[in-house]
Amino acid sequence: MSESNAGAEAGKQIESMLRAWSQAAATKDARNLRRFYADDVVVFDIFPPLASQGADQYCAGWQAWFDKLHDPISFELQNAVMEVHGELATLFCINRIKIGDTCDLVRTTLFLRRIEGEWLVRHVHTSVPLPVELASIEA
Repeated sequence: MSESNAGAEAGKQIESMLRAWSQAAATKDARNLRRFYADDVVVFDIFPPLASQGADQYCAGWQAWFDKLHDPISFELQNAVMEVHGELATLFCINRIKIGDTCDLVRTTLFLRRIEGEWLVRHVHTSVPLPVELASIEA
């Protein structure tokens, strides 16, 4: 990960937290993910609900998705760029999601806040590109 700020130690803490998140997600048990999110996290996601507020609601959506998966899952953040400013941090990357033998790429942006000494995700925005034929349609 590249970092554009002097918050090197905070950057290391966030990188460690994100590795732990990936390991927790591989368990396909959303209760293991809950600890990474602020209680009032706001999420714009690619799977329903498209917008959610609150860690419990967001993790319930994860669990509904996990329950449909029968193959192992893994997440890998690629080309991540992080900026840390005091108690706030942003990160954007390409997230490589592997389910069994299938890989997909999504764009992910995270806004994090240090709350009581712990870095927590306060906002998530995940997106996928539109198919070219839809992207070229004029409004």
